[in-house]
Amino acid sequence: MSMDALLNAVRDRLRTAMVLTNLECDVCPDGRPNPDAGQRFLSVHPGDIASNPSPSRKHALDEYYSFKVTVTVRSGQKPYDRKRDGGVWTLAMQARAVIHMKSEVVALAAAADPSFRITEFPVFRGATYLGPKGPDWFWAEGSETDPTGIAVQLNFGETRRLQYVDDEVE
Repeated sequence: MSMDALLNAVRDRLRTAMVLTNLECDVCPDGRPNPDAGQRFLSVHPGDIASNPSPSRKHALDEYYSFKVTVTVRSGQKPYDRKRDGGVWTLAMQARAVIHMKSEVVALAAAADPSFRITEFPVFRGATYLGPKGPDWFWAEGSETDPTGIAVQLNFGETRRLQYVDDEVE
């Protein structure tokens, strides 16, 4: 199992449930949208992997995975001081509802990697307002004093994976 299987499962769940294209949602190394992103973009990116050092599981790999979804909305054509959040919070809360405690994410990850035996589903751990973003956030050049978008990061954790030593592939 890899973090990749989980991230791809989250991406696929978001695309299906929210009817997003690959220009609106993808796995990325960080929270920034791809250079060819559309007006809105959901970036699925890795968090941490923590080990559960339980003595009763000494012959197993017991891990907790976390991941993030950063929602970015471009500012559009209005002057920045006349805009609101562009719907970034609405989009972020829709994404939260699609992922939090959903068995579909687990099923997609398990289909991609049979060793991915999740015993606990992804849990929403909070949102961070990342604020206005300049052109560099969108892989463009321009003045950083001219915000071109706004972003919110969703944090998910406690996706527990249990793999017994006998399951390991060499």
